[in-house]
Amino acid sequence: MAKLESVLIIDDNANCIAFMSLALEAEGGFRVSSEMDPLRGAARIREQKPSLVVLDIKMPRLDGFGVLTQVRSEGNSVPMIMVSGSVRQQDIDHAYALGCNGYFEKPTSLAGYRSLANAVVAYWRCGEFSAA
Repeated sequence: MAKLESVLIIDDNANCIAFMSLALEAEGGFRVSSEMDPLRGAARIREQKPSLVVLDIKMPRLDGFGVLTQVRSEGNSVPMIMVSGSVRQQDIDHAYALGCNGYFEKPTSLAGYRSLANAVVAYWRCGEFSAA
């Protein structure tokens, strides 16, 4: 698996972006960028070609499922993990059916974001996500 060099976070919540960025940057060795607008986020995936995308589900204009569908329909296989407050099995199954590589409940604390960041880095070491 390629080296984890850059992560793009697409989330409409500035606090979630800040916590996720802090946690991922603390792991070191890669750049973290973010986008609050899901339509611009989809465009940035094409333009920036990040190593990994962390994607919220519930966003205005286009939800995370829509972003995932659009990216996959373009033949882009960038690893994408969904991070959502929803733990409904229906949402989890739908995300995987659309081609996400991992699904995590959105953390509610900085410690939770650190655990998520550790799971992301572990993915790159073993090639698959484990539950966080």
